[in-house]
Amino acid sequence: ADISVAEDENFLRLLRDSGCAMLLIGFESLTESNLRTIDRGGFKLKRLKNLTSYINKIQSFGIGIVGAFILGLDNDDLSIFDKTTEFIIKSHIFAAQITVLTPLPGTRLRCRVEGENRLLNHNWDHYTFYDVNFLPKKMSPQQLQEGLLKVHKRIHDEKVLVGQAKYFKDIYNKIKTKDGLS
Repeated sequence: ADISVAEDENFLRLLRDSGCAMLLIGFESLTESNLRTIDRGGFKLKRLKNLTSYINKIQSFGIGIVGAFILGLDNDDLSIFDKTTEFIIKSHIFAAQITVLTPLPGTRLRCRVEGENRLLNHNWDHYTFYDVNFLPKKMSPQQLQEGLLKVHKRIHDEKVLVGQAKYFKDIYNKIKTKDGLS
């Protein structure tokens, strides 16, 4: 789904009542400059400033968000790792799928990266979405690889996971009380 489902409470109620427990939402990036390059229609950019309230709205219906993020976009610098981590933790996203930009064969991205002589690897075994296969513009491949691991370690820290569990337990208890199920 996309984050705009938060704009329709009736739809969220129907989702919850249907048994929907989670939505995968592609955030891709949290920076305006990256969203301008990957979202030419501006759909995600228009909603960037309201992401936290949209996340809170969706999750208040007991529907967890699995947020998808891409690291290593052309405007990402070393600050992207902390920015992404803090956003995920502070907004209580239920789970996160964090990958590195991957120039898959046959894509415009691949053509562009090859044309800029930034492709590092042609071995298909390394196209896992977790291996760095290109030269990022504002960091080294090693910094991108280490940054990805740093984000994963921080968002999967035991204290963070316990906090997430408490957050969702509180939501479910509010829903049960509101629906008269307690």
